Amino acid sequence: MPKRQGGHIGGKHTTIIDAAAPVVDAAQTCPQVMKVVLGIINTRCGNGRGNHRIKFRDTDSGLEITVRGNTSAQTLFVTTKPEDRHEVASQLAAAFQGR
Repeated sequence: MPKRQGGHIGGKHTTIIDAAAPVVDAAQTCPQVMKVVLGIINTRCGNGRGNHRIKFRDTDSGLEITVRGNTSAQTLFVTTKPEDRHEVASQLAAAFQGR
């Protein structure tokens, strides 16, 4: 699993799941994003052939993003201005789809 730190990355965790890597990289280059906090990684049961998914939820400080890979899921928190949430979400969704 790749690691990210520095720049817009904050928090105690530095490891990200493979499915979240393009989202984190896109968030770091997005001018509307002030901070990205990497959440814990949860393992999922199953055969390892699950569909990759991304889910966005508005929060007071920006977006909560849940990224699911084949065998794990990770929550990311992106700090942005309230008026920029939807634009940031669409940019990050496009990065996830283009992985």
